[in-house]
Amino acid sequence: MIDRRAFVIGAPLVLAGCTGKAVWAPEVAVARARFVAPGPPLVTLYTCLNNDTRNGAHTGLLINADQRVLFDPAGSFTSPGLVERNDLYYGVTDALEAEYTGFQASGGYHLVKLTVDLAPQEAALAFAAAQVEGPVARTQCTRAAAHVLKAVPRFAHLRSSLFPDNLMRQFAALPGVTARLVYLDDDQWRAGAEEAYARDVLARMASPPAAPAA
Repeated sequence: MIDRRAFVIGAPLVLAGCTGKAVWAPEVAVARARFVAPGPPLVTLYTCLNNDTRNGAHTGLLINADQRVLFDPAGSFTSPGLVERNDLYYGVTDALEAEYTGFQASGGYHLVKLTVDLAPQEAALAFAAAQVEGPVARTQCTRAAAHVLKAVPRFAHLRSSLFPDNLMRQFAALPGVTARLVYLDDDQWRAGAEEAYARDVLARMASPPAAPAA
C-alpha cells in the first residue's frame, strides 16, 4: 500500500535534494480542462492518515481561485484524462475531487479535509505558488504544500514539516477552519480513527491559536 502515497517514514534523506518527474500538459489541454467551481475562493488541506498508526501518509491541497485545481505533490493518484503540470491538476470537477478523496480515504487510510475561505487575491497567490512548486520529490509532499500555503500572508507563520499530521494540526488551529473526516473503510480501525480526529483536529479548532514566536 505504500506505493499509493508519497510520504514514507524512514526514506533516505538524500531524496530531499531531488526533484520529481516533470509532466507538462500542453496549453490547449489546460485551457480546455479549466473548471470554475461555484462558491467562494478557498483552500482545502488534505491529510491522509494511516488507520492503524494514525501517522500521516500524504498531503495535498485543493485551491479554488479563478479556477479549481488540485496540488498533489509527489502523489500517485491517476485518473483517465487527467491534465497535469508538475503535480498540479487542472479541471478539478466535483467528480474528480470525489475520486481523489476516495483514493486517499480507503485501503487502510482515512482523510481529513480542512478548509478555509480565502479572499480572491489570497486564492490567486496560492494558485500562483502551486504553479511553480513542482515537480516535487518523494517524501517532500508536506514541505511543498506548506510552501504553497505560506505564499498567503496569513499562513506565513506555518512551520514547514516533513510530517503530514504536523501540518494538519497547525492548520486546524487557524481561525475559520471547517473540518470533515472521509473514511470509506468499515473496519476495526474506524472508531479509533474518529477518536483521533476529534482529539487532534476538532479540539484544536475549538482552542485559540498560539501566538507566533517573536
